[in-house]
Amino acid sequence: MKDRLGITLFPARITRIGFRFRAVLLPMLFLTVFLCVCLSGASLPLPHPIPPPAEDPPPVTKMPTQTTTITKPATQTTTKQTSSTATTTTTKPASTAASASSVQQPKTTTTSASSSAPIRVNSQPLRDLSGNVVTMNGNYGGSPVLLPVEYTAKPNEFRGIWVATAFNLDFPKHDTAAEFQATFRSLAARIAAMGFNTIMFQVRPTCDALYPSAINPWSRWLTGEEGKPHDGGFDPMAFMIAESHRRGLKFYAWMNPYRVGQVNTSAASTYLKTLSSRNFARQNPGLVVRWDNRKTNLSFFFLDPGRAEVVAHVVNSVREVLEQYRPDGIVFDDYFYPIGVDDTCDAATFRKFGRKGQTLADWRRANTELLIRSVSGTVRAFNKLNGTSIPFGISPVGIWANKSAALPDGSPSRGVEAYSQSFADVRKWVKNSWIDFVIPQINWGFANKIAPFAGIVNWWADLVRGTNVKLYAGIGVYNAGVTAGMESPSEISNQVLYLILRKEVSGVVFFAARHCLNPQNNAQRTSLRTVFNTYWRTTTPTSK
Repeated sequence: MKDRLGITLFPARITRIGFRFRAVLLPMLFLTVFLCVCLSGASLPLPHPIPPPAEDPPPVTKMPTQTTTITKPATQTTTKQTSSTATTTTTKPASTAASASSVQQPKTTTTSASSSAPIRVNSQPLRDLSGNVVTMNGNYGGSPVLLPVEYTAKPNEFRGIWVATAFNLDFPKHDTAAEFQATFRSLAARIAAMGFNTIMFQVRPTCDALYPSAINPWSRWLTGEEGKPHDGGFDPMAFMIAESHRRGLKFYAWMNPYRVGQVNTSAASTYLKTLSSRNFARQNPGLVVRWDNRKTNLSFFFLDPGRAEVVAHVVNSVREVLEQYRPDGIVFDDYFYPIGVDDTCDAATFRKFGRKGQTLADWRRANTELLIRSVSGTVRAFNKLNGTSIPFGISPVGIWANKSAALPDGSPSRGVEAYSQSFADVRKWVKNSWIDFVIPQINWGFANKIAPFAGIVNWWADLVRGTNVKLYAGIGVYNAGVTAGMESPSEISNQVLYLILRKEVSGVVFFAARHCLNPQNNAQRTSLRTVFNTYWRTTTPTSK
């Protein structure tokens, strides 16, 4: 979408443009000036002005919680989906919890793991490999974890898969466009065959782009050299969107807002010089923060969230993708402030721009909030102007905050939290509907004593209830068979099964593609076989 201001022979057109300038562009320009002057003290020419941040929605009137019952017929005919309406298919799981056959025929029950009423289903207690009933830890009430006896797909169930390009984790570099096309065709075909309906592809991994961009260089993860495209003017993202849609898949553009890169500390002093001359970080070294993690001997480079110029660049990067491609969704993951970042790396920015009486932590959260509201406002303004409905969402770490006297609304967990460690107040973003969906990374098992899967799912389900934000559970397939408490060959499939109990959960997203395509151990293979070949075998609901 380009500006079309200019002289015209048609008075009606002038009237419409004049109205648009007064009603839309003037507020945008005002906010741009405000950000640049108040936060950075410098004027910044922008390709496009930043629109006003997302407005607070009117208060939501919560309806009384109702308990619904899923009634399953004795026999269902399996039909193939032929329209946007999903055909719900009920199947018996190939394998549920260990020793499940020893459980007597259960009665229709509800789980007591949450304050809200879950969906009523025919359920049974989850058992571990020794046949013992798995319970919530004491902080979550200590009640048994219940699982539905059968899998029932939800209407319009979201089934996403992360495809990481940073460090070529899930998608390799290619010398030619033809090689790239062949790899993606194969990937998309396998993803569709497994039953997913959405690809979350990382198109902006490290202040770069896997698409032709006017403001970001070609990613080094595309060809192996930053700034180097494929031959013949090939556009990878246009191809991927078309190929995904051809196979009935949606394509979400996964973008990292701040991350510039990470290298061994010994090479950090010259890292920025290795970037393309078109890289925003190399052009603006004063807007880059370096944090040396002495525990790992790695140096992290990220754009300074406290600078208005950084907010403007990220917003313009998102706007560019919207205008050029209109993907099916925009998503950020948890790469805001790096987990564990010290108090000194951005101390100079805080001294310059922090408000009187504001703590460093509050200032950092305010910076991240400004980014989220600005991107949200950009996406929603684009949708309104173009008649589209592209959603914008976040995939934060699985714990918003551990419950404490200072944060009584947190979960009764004891793990890494978004609120104080990546300075992302995701709960506030959800409550104000500044985002359209949230994908908490719930990468733990049912038996985890610090952050049990069922307990964390229930916390997020309670959070989104009464809002306009969709909840998709992020599941870490890579932990199955590797992390303590996730040894069961049914761990991942049981997690998918558990989500049926919570009507607030609208879908699931698996991390990552490499583990789904090439399972690393028996626990991953067995669980994924159950999900792909049994639960998702006959139906792929169209996501919304």
